[in-house]
Amino acid sequence: MDNMISLLRRQREAFNRKDIDAMVADLSDDYAWYRVTPEGPVKAASGKAEVSERMAAFFKTVPYLGSTIDRSLVVGNYIVAEEKDSFQTPDGPKTQITLGVYEVVDGKLKRAWAFPVKS
Repeated sequence: MDNMISLLRRQREAFNRKDIDAMVADLSDDYAWYRVTPEGPVKAASGKAEVSERMAAFFKTVPYLGSTIDRSLVVGNYIVAEEKDSFQTPDGPKTQITLGVYEVVDGKLKRAWAFPVKS
C-alpha cells in the first residue's frame, strides 16, 4: 500500500516539475489514460510515447501552476485520489478538482481515469 502511494506521489512530483521522462518511467508499456466525460470514457493517450507527446504539448500550451493530491485511498491494486490542479487564466488563478483512479500492476501504472468534479 505504501509503495502505491509513493508511486502516485512520484508521479505528482514529476508532473509538477514537468519532468516527462520521470513520469513515463513509472508507466507500464501498455499504459492507457482516459478522461471520463458525461458520455463515458474517452482515451486521452496510450503507451509511453503518446503520453510523452501529450504531456509535452500540455506543458507548452497550458499555463499550469501546480497540482496537489488532497486525499487518496488504496483499494486492492487501485488508487483513488482527489487531485487539485491550478492554472493561470486571464481572470487570475483557477483551480480544478479531479477524481483520479489509477490501476497499478507489477509496481507500474497500467491505467488511469480522470473524472472531472464540479466544485
